[in-house]
Amino acid sequence: MEGGTFFIYGETNHGRSITTDYLGDYQTLSNLDSDPFTQISEYWWMQEFGEGDVWFKIGTQDANANFCPLDLAGDLVGSSFGLIPNVPKPTFPRPGMGLAGFARWSDSFC
Repeated sequence: MEGGTFFIYGETNHGRSITTDYLGDYQTLSNLDSDPFTQISEYWWMQEFGEGDVWFKIGTQDANANFCPLDLAGDLVGSSFGLIPNVPKPTFPRPGMGLAGFARWSDSFC
């Protein structure tokens, strides 16, 4: 279908967990620190409508990609900078299934 995009993203994490083995804190020491896993983290279909001003995504998604992104978090390793613990949303390491709709407000809507 024209204007559609299929996306699939896999990731793996292995090794010993610093948090589990040495710290025991709730939020984890690092964004990269989790139990070992190999998974397909995201797979979704995005369909654009009109001139790309409206689009929908359906499938397993990481909410940080479109909602509550922390622009400067990528420069830091500490998990406090990489996720917002008081905002319950499906994100690393366990994204969730969902449907999301987006609109870009432009002159074509006015």
